[in-house]
Amino acid sequence: MIVKDMMPAFELYQPTQLADALTLLDRHRADGWKLAGGNDSLSWFKERIKRPKAVIDISGIAELKGIRETPDGIELGALTTLTEIERSPVIRANYRVLADAARH
Repeated sequence: MIVKDMMPAFELYQPTQLADALTLLDRHRADGWKLAGGNDSLSWFKERIKRPKAVIDISGIAELKGIRETPDGIELGALTTLTEIERSPVIRANYRVLADAARH
């Protein structure tokens, strides 16, 4: 009988540097799982839908967060939230449609 109130064991990594995360992802490849918030991920693990041997939590990597102005426009970090996009003064002033889309 499979007990579904416990998740299978896995190694948890929480890198704070992008280079470290990339090394971990390369090392674990198909056996690794990227986590960046992941409410759904935890249910998948518990229900055995996904069975990673390693979970790489990238939510602590500052390089992947934020909104930056560039000579060509803006750069949105992969971990930037919709709330941050919606509330950004730069986006609201120059890319209003994007701010509105983030709100909906």
